[in-house]
Amino acid sequence: MTKTFLIFTGHNERAVVALCRALSSRSLPFCLIANSELDPIFETFWAPYVSLVRSNCYVDLSLFEQVRRSVGKSQELIYCPTTEFMNAFVLKNRKQLEFLGIRIILPPANVYDQLTSKSRSTYLIRDICGLTPPQHIAWYDALAPCVFKPNVNVLDGVVLYPILCFSQCKVSETRARLDPDQWFVQEYVEGQSYYLCGYLSRNAEFQFYWQTNLMQQPNGKSIVLARTGTNPGLDESRFFNGLTNMGYFGPIMMEIIEEPNGQLNFIEINPRFWGPLQLAVDACPEMLDLYASDTEFSIKTNSQRLTTNSRTCWYAWSKGAQMHQCHIYPAAYEFSGAQLQKLLNNHDVYRRDDTKGLQGRL
Repeated sequence: MTKTFLIFTGHNERAVVALCRALSSRSLPFCLIANSELDPIFETFWAPYVSLVRSNCYVDLSLFEQVRRSVGKSQELIYCPTTEFMNAFVLKNRKQLEFLGIRIILPPANVYDQLTSKSRSTYLIRDICGLTPPQHIAWYDALAPCVFKPNVNVLDGVVLYPILCFSQCKVSETRARLDPDQWFVQEYVEGQSYYLCGYLSRNAEFQFYWQTNLMQQPNGKSIVLARTGTNPGLDESRFFNGLTNMGYFGPIMMEIIEEPNGQLNFIEINPRFWGPLQLAVDACPEMLDLYASDTEFSIKTNSQRLTTNSRTCWYAWSKGAQMHQCHIYPAAYEFSGAQLQKLLNNHDVYRRDDTKGLQGRL
């Protein structure tokens, strides 16, 4: 039985495109499951890789049975973790999916849940590497600016996101409609945002890079402009060794905000592939090599090897930056508005031959 990577499209499209590029450059087989006939993947070089077009948005075992039939029994499918909602389903139904011949390269559900939980991860990361979160605020003492965060990311089949409140009116409105048993409140901290991005293998090897964020969509949504950067002060080995000791392996992205006084704050951690994954493809191909090796593939790659210190690599999503009032981080203050726009255009994730049909539209 041969191995083939299984990627669901229509969600986290930028990560999907980056994965397609990474796997293709390594001559690794993969198949795509399109979200619908209108899925943007059909306007890319990767359209012929679509094995199945979903008839609806439901995620259940029958969907994976359809996937199994469409690909054929001769392929062992390796699930690629790109969306929180799909990961939650896969972990809950792991045994049934493995019976179908779908390989799940994810840690045990209890390990995954500790990291992806906005509440539990704050205590876990503090114990692992000493990084503390912004101050927690009592529910009825919340004052703007603050952030309401869900205890878990997926509840009753719905993906939940943090809610930033910059006015007391917004705080009151948000508090009135949320369940305090399912949400908690943190102080909103200003400063420079960094991502620690990497892959931790099952035999405790790890590869990583630092991402310095320059622009972000309002209300804490997607990063739209970033570059490779340097460690703001975290003990990286202690972090990855701590994850290994708790039983974690797989892709990992952790956000840190450094306040002007140098204080580092843990914001969140994502145990899956993230939106700006193209920066990993360009700046740290060893990370994707390690992922492929974890699935027992031998690597044949044309990827250019470099270290993040040898030159700066950029990531941009120009369409995403068109949202009104994008947040500008201190690392971007050296650039004028025109220069930022040029960076967004020149480094747009879709400005490549395999996705040119989507540039400026997605």
